[in-house]
Amino acid sequence: MFSCCLDAGSTGIQIAKAFGAKKIITTTSADNFAYCRALGADQLIDYKSTDWWNVLSESSIDVVYDTVGQKGTGDRAIAVLRSSAYFGFYVTITGTKDTLPSLACTCVGHGHIQVVG
Repeated sequence: MFSCCLDAGSTGIQIAKAFGAKKIITTTSADNFAYCRALGADQLIDYKSTDWWNVLSESSIDVVYDTVGQKGTGDRAIAVLRSSAYFGFYVTITGTKDTLPSLACTCVGHGHIQVVG
């Protein structure tokens, strides 16, 4: 989940927890770590000092929820998504094609990875 402190990000954390997410990882500045932990985030990545794609292992994440829309996010998200029958979702609310995976058309439904936006 990107940007815990934006309305959509903080709501996303709470919804994920309510639906039983076992581990929620989010990006935010170090100043907001306590707030995001209070919402239910388990692991925090300081986007000012660390690139999330260098922290998360390949095929280790079930759902990526993008509320920021940074260019290239979709391609980076596909690399960390776990491909399974029930998970592997890249969800974006940013509405910009720059964040979508470059192979979005071939990824949807292929290997059970879904792109939602």
